[in-house]
Amino acid sequence: MASLLVVLAFALDEKKPAKASKEPIRPATIKRGPAEVAVLKVYPETPIPFTVRNKRVVAPVLGIRLRIKNLGRDRPLKYAGWSPKDSQPTVNCASAETDSGQLLLRYWGSGRRSEQIHDAKIAPGKEIEDLLIFDFPPDDCKSIQLFLPGDALELDESFSFTIERDAWTKPSADRKPDSRSEPKAQLDDVSNMELVSVNPQGTQAVVRMLHSGKSMTVIRGQQLGTWTVLSIDAAPERIVVANRSGEKKTLNRAKKTKVKDG
Repeated sequence: MASLLVVLAFALDEKKPAKASKEPIRPATIKRGPAEVAVLKVYPETPIPFTVRNKRVVAPVLGIRLRIKNLGRDRPLKYAGWSPKDSQPTVNCASAETDSGQLLLRYWGSGRRSEQIHDAKIAPGKEIEDLLIFDFPPDDCKSIQLFLPGDALELDESFSFTIERDAWTKPSADRKPDSRSEPKAQLDDVSNMELVSVNPQGTQAVVRMLHSGKSMTVIRGQQLGTWTVLSIDAAPERIVVANRSGEKKTLNRAKKTKVKDG
């Protein structure tokens, strides 16, 4: 009797539907009238330098790349843009809010002005890509809500996307490789990196690849080949990285940076 119950329990367990995994960006696309909008990519963008009390500060930011398509057949689709043209926002501007209700600061220009679209006309059947830049979400943020006003496309209805943390922290197979990035084999060799600087807040650092002389900005949680940046400290200036097997390395900033076992 006991063995029969075990068999029945196993059979019932097999029939349980598998839990659907959360997509990092939901929905994938939204259609409103002749417009179709999709969030293509969410990623740490090139940090923005600015000055506060005569001190140079570098702010980590989040890039959100969009695709806007004209589904119509007869006339162009007017697109005013979801980024501010200058420091004064308009009713067209996008907004992003964390799961705890914190609004993320929105940037305009930010050194990527050529990739931010304003006052465009999209021909029937054609599409364009646009770039939004926001303040980087806090460490405890699990998701953000992206709101895109319909006014930018002369529509009554707006667009809203839920973006999970995985979208900006985990690599995706369909992401295009950054042409500025280093080959994976070189990134895997931490001894070939040196720490150049850490910003005053200890939120990001600049490392240089010794073999190529190229520099790159990193933030906590970022992947460097098989290594992950665990922590960034401003005083003393150093970063700690770890690989998948748990091995840790510390990069200290000095006249000649040395790599120490953690």
